[in-house]
Amino acid sequence: MHEIQLSKVQPYVEYRKPFVASRLCGKWVATTGMERVMHDGVLVEIRSTRCYVIYTHETYPLFVYDEQATHWFGNTETINPLSARHQARCRPQGYSVTLYDTPTLQRIIAGGFAQLARDKLQGKRPAHQWFHEINDLLDRVVNGNAKRPSWTTRGSVTGRMRSRQPIPQSPRRGGKK
Repeated sequence: MHEIQLSKVQPYVEYRKPFVASRLCGKWVATTGMERVMHDGVLVEIRSTRCYVIYTHETYPLFVYDEQATHWFGNTETINPLSARHQARCRPQGYSVTLYDTPTLQRIIAGGFAQLARDKLQGKRPAHQWFHEINDLLDRVVNGNAKRPSWTTRGSVTGRMRSRQPIPQSPRRGGKK
């Protein structure tokens, strides 16, 4: 594969084609996660899908496309000004990108987003920390909604529920009728 110019990277990212540019590359990576599915009463193991990863400096992930989740994930961190320029040049255009730190992106590359979500919900990290984030992401992936996350609205859930309940009236005792 010959090296392309950094200014011509965007079509490769858009169509998720492998490429090599100056200290930047995009390639498909097979995930190692396994999924067990019950099919007609038989337990079948299916290898998880693959991810398209855009690396800078050959090891640092900038963006990851999970084929099974059909969603882009990006890195919140940059290691130097060159990686910031790479990130700006190869950002997927016209797609919603969910940002994570480098270790989380590496976990998505290793096992896919489905495995990451499964690990979070099974207690490898407190599920309440990820519950809203996962629900919001799934809503965006399934319905294409790019709405503001529900947990950023004003007030707490219990506060909103209390405000919707009618206020009990005390019976009048004596006095005017």
